[in-house]
Amino acid sequence: MAKYWRKRSKTFGDDAFDENLSLEGALRNDRSALGIGFIRQLPGTDHMGRAIAYVQPRILDRSKYCKESMVRAVWYTMHAMLESITVQQKGIVFIVDLKGSKLVHFDVKMVRACTASIKGVLPLRVSAIHFCQTPKLFDLVSGTVHLMLGEVLRKRIINHGGIFKDETDVEDLEQYGIYRNVIPKYIGGNAELDHESWLKAREVTSKWKAETRSRSLGRGQWQHKQIVIPASLHAGA
Repeated sequence: MAKYWRKRSKTFGDDAFDENLSLEGALRNDRSALGIGFIRQLPGTDHMGRAIAYVQPRILDRSKYCKESMVRAVWYTMHAMLESITVQQKGIVFIVDLKGSKLVHFDVKMVRACTASIKGVLPLRVSAIHFCQTPKLFDLVSGTVHLMLGEVLRKRIINHGGIFKDETDVEDLEQYGIYRNVIPKYIGGNAELDHESWLKAREVTSKWKAETRSRSLGRGQWQHKQIVIPASLHAGA
């Protein structure tokens, strides 16, 4: 628990105590990084009920974000997924879509910063990391990626090879219980992703909660300020 708060304070500074790491609060200066959607939560789960995080390196443009802002954006996305008790219990599966990725898209410093900020801090139960459509150039950075992930996560990497055929990836993923209805259309599935709508929906919900709390206080109903953190962190308090 102490490690979590130290890292949260280092990442968000004075905004670390923003109740929900809200878009209008702690993330107010990170909308550009958030809007990129480097990591997105897919609709639905795998066959075990695990959440699915979709990673697209090819959409990264270093001129549109700074490393620190992207770290906060990734923290926010992971935190959003961990709001679900089921996700905390069952874990998360990553799909890393490398289709069309070039060397310029592999921001090693940013990924290293994100990994260092989250690994061993947030209660992420990473069950598997699926690398799809890996290009030849991935060999140049794979050693660094593996080193950053560490020994435990390295054993959970599943590489689906460099065959640039969407249908092949879908069939491979379905063998691991990730079905077509939750796989993005980018790699041959049926899921439509609308990251901007997801952000807007979360912003509306956050504002509604804040307004509800404010009205309650206005009626004289004093409420203790509660900061939302993953419940599984409480167990180790």
